[in-house]
Amino acid sequence: MSEYYRESYITHPSRGKSIICYALVKYGYSNFSLSILEYCNRDEVITREQYYLDLLNPTYNILKYAYSSDGYKHTLEAINKMSLAKKGKFTIEDNSFYGKTHTEEVKELMSRAALRRTKPNNAKPVFLKNLDNNIIGEFKSMTELSYYLKADKSTLAKYRDSNSQI
Repeated sequence: MSEYYRESYITHPSRGKSIICYALVKYGYSNFSLSILEYCNRDEVITREQYYLDLLNPTYNILKYAYSSDGYKHTLEAINKMSLAKKGKFTIEDNSFYGKTHTEEVKELMSRAALRRTKPNNAKPVFLKNLDNNIIGEFKSMTELSYYLKADKSTLAKYRDSNSQI
């Protein structure tokens, strides 16, 4: 936020076309105020930001959803600039696999490896129990269990959340 207090920042060509920078230059800082609406924990920031976006419907916030660029549409000029910036960076000759294909056997091996892959930060142990509530299997994650049972993990998660038996 502090960069908005520097004129060199808000008048820079790459940022000068943003709505807030344009308004700060046009109307001056004295016509704006910055207020802290609420203090909250880091894990609540996005939820609280969305609450205030919905409640206050701010004029200068072009995005409707907190922490998301959904709904943003690049201008044709911006799209052309991004396209020009990428030209020549990626060429077919640089790709050593160009013109080649994987065998079905290799595709199957890659598929199995991908299914077993879990995100270590999100993975939580999952226990498979029989009708007598005895543990008959332990898995690193819901993904691993879904691979074992050959079932969709979202279906398994619904059963887990409702405490229903499969």
